Amino acid sequence: MAGSPPLPIGVDLGSSSVTLAQVRLVERGSHEVSLIAVDTVKTPGFEENINAGPSSQQADRRRRFAEVQEMLSYDHFKGRKCILALPARDCFVQPLSVPRECLDNPQDIQNAVNWELQDKGEMFFGHAIDVQNTVVQYIKTGHEVYEDGLSKEEVIAFGVSRDVASQYMKLARDAKIKIVGLNVESCAILECFSRLLRRSADMDQAYMFVDLGVTSTQVVLSRGPTMEFARNLTATIGEAIEETDEQQEAPQEAPGPEVEVSVGQDQSSMVVFESEAEEQVDCLSELVAQITQCLDYVESVGGSKDIDRVVFTGGGAYNKGACNELAVRLGLSGQVGNPLLGIKDINLASLPRETDEETGNQTKPGMPRCPDWAVALGLSVGASTEAAA
Repeated sequence: MAGSPPLPIGVDLGSSSVTLAQVRLVERGSHEVSLIAVDTVKTPGFEENINAGPSSQQADRRRRFAEVQEMLSYDHFKGRKCILALPARDCFVQPLSVPRECLDNPQDIQNAVNWELQDKGEMFFGHAIDVQNTVVQYIKTGHEVYEDGLSKEEVIAFGVSRDVASQYMKLARDAKIKIVGLNVESCAILECFSRLLRRSADMDQAYMFVDLGVTSTQVVLSRGPTMEFARNLTATIGEAIEETDEQQEAPQEAPGPEVEVSVGQDQSSMVVFESEAEEQVDCLSELVAQITQCLDYVESVGGSKDIDRVVFTGGGAYNKGACNELAVRLGLSGQVGNPLLGIKDINLASLPRETDEETGNQTKPGMPRCPDWAVALGLSVGASTEAAA
């Protein structure tokens, strides 16, 4: 492992926990990575702070960076270079279309994206977008659409207020953390798994990644490793977390053996959860409706809403009953994603102590199931693309 330098540490400031992860390239110029360390700490009280006003929100951010600083004080992680995922609550993700004649010039695309956001901000978000005070980036999807008789191309815009971005950078400096990149959760989730989708057979496969958070749900659609759609949904599995957990704790008839299907393996898609909820969970209806709207939108812009597999990540993915219910209602084959799949030297890395203690939370010996690590690992893994180039 000493043959290549460590990649930056991925920092995920989630609503219920702070997670850090770091990998390194197995060999210089390689795309294979080995794990150095992962650490996570629960941070209760977020919802109360976020609803209490700007001062409480700032105090909550400061507390989270103090947690990051403490985790970095141990010798598990190498260096202080970090890539930060901007929390979904602080940024926006919006698909939109731009004229095809501007595609040859990145600045023309940026201007068109800014104009669309400024012109249609009320329709998209319910309030105007001041693009002069917003950091905006975009990804081209390659989808050609026709709007008002014009040929356009679909792009995905990502944005955050300059003031909010500056606050995060200042808090990082105060905590003596060197931020070398800012990213968004949806991009990090795809980066985490896209390294497994490099075979020719994967290029035509459609995947939907659903990150089940406490305060929001991220939906990412990809064709192979290429992002085609992303959106931050306000609906969550909410009360289904407790309700379905209670159902799972009830005595059950002897279940069949658990089957683990992993992204990128040569196995047919299937629902792989241990048990199905006996009754429909009404609080999932809004989330199902919003995900269905995403699929309908993708179909309307010339894509296809036929999904080969849905992969659940985030803290809500530990609730197999709720995930299974979502997959059934959406009519899709699904699985709980394991961010550690395909990463080398997991047994040599520093992991949270409870990972070793909770052996029932492992897909196989030495391979913990950790769907809530996807963002942090994706941030560090994503840096390998530039390092290997």
